[in-house]
Amino acid sequence: MKFINDNIDYDSLPDIKKLDYKNLDKNSLKTSRIHMIFTMFILIIIPIVIYLAADEFTSIKLLLTIIGVLIIITVLLFLYQKTLYENKAWCLRDKDISYKHGYIRRTISTIPFNKVQHISTSQGLLSKFFNLKSINIYTAGNSAFDLTIKGLNNDDAERIKEFINNKISLNKDE
Repeated sequence: MKFINDNIDYDSLPDIKKLDYKNLDKNSLKTSRIHMIFTMFILIIIPIVIYLAADEFTSIKLLLTIIGVLIIITVLLFLYQKTLYENKAWCLRDKDISYKHGYIRRTISTIPFNKVQHISTSQGLLSKFFNLKSINIYTAGNSAFDLTIKGLNNDDAERIKEFINNKISLNKDE
């Protein structure tokens, strides 16, 4: 048998960037911002506690400077959260699922269903309040290829999970 390894026409390859991506639920932006504000609140409280617990050598100017810097960082991160949210989207196709995310370092991950070992959903307390779930897709072998999509509407997450589970079952039957 003769070995054949023909060239591929690059112009005929599909462009993964041009898929019909669906954005995450709008409530995912709210949960991200609430998490960030809570974290920054804790970081603002720490210098206040240190100031109150320290001796008279601690300067009020230093305390106010630290708090001011943390507030500025909070505002900038608050605005950056919107940009991050706008750059997260997913696309479900017949044989795979793709997820794009990132602003500075943009990433598109695609997992073919024939590589999926199992799939689960998870939901934290804040996500439960906002009717959100995360979908966790686990592949065979290296966990670096696992995929988690956070911020999906409960119904979307369950429908995606069911769809992929059906695809996994079909692949095992073949």
